[in-house]
Amino acid sequence: MNSLISTFAACLALGFAMPLVAEAAGTGDKPKAPEAAAPATPAATAAAQPADASQKAKDGTAASAQKGKDGAAAAPGEVQSGPKVTVQQHGDWLLECYDPAINNVNCQIKQRIAQKDTDRNILVMSIAFDPKAKSNVIQYVLPLDFLLTPGVSVEVGSYQTTAGVNRCSVQGCFVEGTTDDGFIKAMQGAKDGGRVVIVSRTGQKVGIGFSVIGFSMAYDEMVKENTRMAAQQPKG
Repeated sequence: MNSLISTFAACLALGFAMPLVAEAAGTGDKPKAPEAAAPATPAATAAAQPADASQKAKDGTAASAQKGKDGAAAAPGEVQSGPKVTVQQHGDWLLECYDPAINNVNCQIKQRIAQKDTDRNILVMSIAFDPKAKSNVIQYVLPLDFLLTPGVSVEVGSYQTTAGVNRCSVQGCFVEGTTDDGFIKAMQGAKDGGRVVIVSRTGQKVGIGFSVIGFSMAYDEMVKENTRMAAQQPKG
């Protein structure tokens, strides 16, 4: 397992410094509705931990993923100037609120997972509730240099799903779209956290663990604030 983690860490170092090398390119289309994935074979879990929330993550947001069907999501960093950002820490989850809203989204919750020895991002999870559509917009940012064709699996307790990669840039590869209620319920009920599973270029499954500590409180606060702000917007 240690050798696989070392291999994955080496891929991270190469992936963030070089253009993507993978089986297929992301389509940029909105992912299809999540489909149940077969249970993954035992995968190594990269040595990682929730990052210090006081550090500004160089990544995109679920708010930037909330876009028109014919529009492209904003590239990471493009939405950082302008809106005033307030943050609240709930366990391992960070609640971020924007004034003014970004793409009609006022608040999102986020967790950044970093490699312990280098502090490099290996997973950034962002979730924003859209009151008008009554749906949850998600964005996962993953390191470069993994196989895209198998997709990205998410496992939380007995919940499992697989989604496709939308696009890749120098910041990483992005999974963007909406998620089902099953994922939210699994996150709220989980005790041991979850993991995102990707397949390395050598065909090995690599699990990236994430925490659910503080998720329920952060999510409820985010939904409450987004719903409140949506109710104040002029109709029509």
